[in-house]
Amino acid sequence: MDVSVSETFQLGGYVNYGNLQLWQQGQSGSGSWQADGWGGGVTADYWTRNFYVQAALGMTGFSGESRREVQRQGALLDGGTAKGTRSAGSMLGAVRIGAPMELGATYLEPQFTATWSGNQQHRFIESGADAMVNLTYESYSTNYLQTALGVKAAWPLKRGETALFTPSLRAAWLADWDLSNGPRRMGLSFTGKGYEVASNPDSSHAMGALLEAGLDYSVAQLEGASVKAYLRGGAELWGGNRGAQWRASGGVTVQF
Repeated sequence: MDVSVSETFQLGGYVNYGNLQLWQQGQSGSGSWQADGWGGGVTADYWTRNFYVQAALGMTGFSGESRREVQRQGALLDGGTAKGTRSAGSMLGAVRIGAPMELGATYLEPQFTATWSGNQQHRFIESGADAMVNLTYESYSTNYLQTALGVKAAWPLKRGETALFTPSLRAAWLADWDLSNGPRRMGLSFTGKGYEVASNPDSSHAMGALLEAGLDYSVAQLEGASVKAYLRGGAELWGGNRGAQWRASGGVTVQF
């Protein structure tokens, strides 16, 4: 929900719900974390005819059961399911800068976007499996920064007196910046010994490209309100082991 402060500036707030379904399969067993999360934040928008800045700041808390299946190892280790309530908090900061312009029938918009994510995983202790394999996970913080520099081309198509269709194409150079996230520390619950597992460098430092198509639809002054809807879909093409990641989004905005 947004409110206009002036003709060129507006403030807003939002609430969000997230659901995580993480699965892992390995030679010595499998694991999962299924969590729900609620959060919210604030937004701000400033614009002129040929320039705009958008910003968002928010936080979401996730909590759910973590399960780790441990295979039986001979007569010394019974194995079983090690589980515990795993929770985390995730902060988000994002800014987008654009400079739209018209070139004949084409709407051209150079864009720069930066998105920061700060995550705090809280300490939790497993139970339920053999006492020799239940783990204690210490608290762990990570930070990620992704930037996108590119251009969006759109072609507004008017339909009737109030409707407007706008197909678009967007291409951008992507970068995940290395923020030197440290290792995750864990230990066996029945001893005081601890172990460290290093972060995967491929998840925090990579270069890639974005190719995305979109369609916007807007109806102005429909019974005192304007309605806008959008669809986006495309692929992030990363170097190294990350390969291609597909993405899609959509939404509806009603303005009174």
